[in-house]
Amino acid sequence: MKNLIVIFIGVLLSFPALNAEEVILIHDTDGGFESHNIDDISKIDFSENDTMIVHHLDQQTEYPLDEVSKITYDPDLNWINEPAETITQPETFILYQAYPNPFNPSTTISYQLRAAGMVKLAVIDINGRIVKSLVSGRQTGGSYSFEWQGDNRSGQSVAAGIYFCSLSVDNVSQSRKMLLLK
Repeated sequence: MKNLIVIFIGVLLSFPALNAEEVILIHDTDGGFESHNIDDISKIDFSENDTMIVHHLDQQTEYPLDEVSKITYDPDLNWINEPAETITQPETFILYQAYPNPFNPSTTISYQLRAAGMVKLAVIDINGRIVKSLVSGRQTGGSYSFEWQGDNRSGQSVAAGIYFCSLSVDNVSQSRKMLLLK
């Protein structure tokens, strides 16, 4: 069985590659994406100049980390993770970049609401699964900060890697990348 190897600054992660129809989708901040057949990828690693390098076939492609919005894994080649058209309303709220980032063992996620609204703040893994919900409910306008300790819903430490903080206010969403180092 072939494995996809991902190196996160000294941390080695391995994902099983099961068939030739599995793909990794690398989504950009403009809503587009590039797909790579998982059987063609030998590894994904990260350089010191904030780029992700995908080694595939006999070449490599570099992606600036600040231009990658998420990476999804599609085992059925059905494109269910294709990004939808997103309408953003920056006047509604501001989600700031988590600080510090990269981090170990914790990071602070801050945002500002210009008006009251239904708020959901969650940490999401690279596969789009909710790792931990930090806020779910109505909040008034103002500034908020939450510290994430690098743990899941059960309080257990999560593995090193890329995570996303996702803020949704009245069904308008925004996310920011975070890198947990161990």
